[in-house]
Amino acid sequence: MSYIWCLVLGLCAIHYNTDFLYSSANAKKWEIELATLKNNNMRLTSALQESTANVEEWKRQLHSYKEENQRMKTKYIELEAAKGIWCHDIYASPHFCVSVSG
Repeated sequence: MSYIWCLVLGLCAIHYNTDFLYSSANAKKWEIELATLKNNNMRLTSALQESTANVEEWKRQLHSYKEENQRMKTKYIELEAAKGIWCHDIYASPHFCVSVSG
């Protein structure tokens, strides 16, 4: 139907040319949108990878600190035992520690 009106009014070339320009502008808009999304995706992926690496490093550090804490607890118990003092819990106050040296 629009084609018939186009022939009657003699505006066919203008009508189709306008559609082409609109389609071309629309396609360009979507190309820009796609490029923007790709760029954002790349940046977010990079940030996620960096965050994951940071978490892994924090886990290694925490494991190291836990091991050091355990070594220090063991050393504390050994030192107290060498002095002849026994504590039920190394975090207990001195009132809960008893002398075992006689």
